[in-house]
Amino acid sequence: MVAPDPEDAASTTLELDELWSFVLKKANQIWVWIALCRKTRQVVAYALGDRSKHTCQRLWEAIPSAYRKGHCFTDFWAAYQAVIPDEQHTAVGKETGETVHVERWNNTLRQRLARFVRMTLSFSKSVVILRPPLCSSFSIATIASGPLCSSEPLPSRVMQEPPISPSSPLISAAG
Repeated sequence: MVAPDPEDAASTTLELDELWSFVLKKANQIWVWIALCRKTRQVVAYALGDRSKHTCQRLWEAIPSAYRKGHCFTDFWAAYQAVIPDEQHTAVGKETGETVHVERWNNTLRQRLARFVRMTLSFSKSVVILRPPLCSSFSIATIASGPLCSSEPLPSRVMQEPPISPSSPLISAAG
């Protein structure tokens, strides 16, 4: 991730938005909250969860401190107003163009990952399975024990599973 230039206030300007998906069935809604740097077009943080103030707070805490000092543009969702300090937050409509980059990013995700298309037959069976495609889309590395690209922990049973080693029968049989 490119560190913001401390001399350039525009390098810490963020656009925040949320993207809807579901896990297993449409009744199990999940929202991907994204913080995108306007200048570099990098996703600096994201969080998975519901559309509540709690998930917005997790997104805010996942944003690196250098970016958290900058100005944030969001839609009018109340959770943003409750979490982001007033002096750093501007809620705007889509017609202003202030969130155009993060909206474009959401559209790109919908085009590239079938599980984010609104009317789809593709879906994730668990939140753990939803994360790797997001991490690769955000160009964030994952390791064998699980993705390190979110502020939220993996379920404890996943963290306790040993990573697959190169000598594992699953890997050596395929090679």
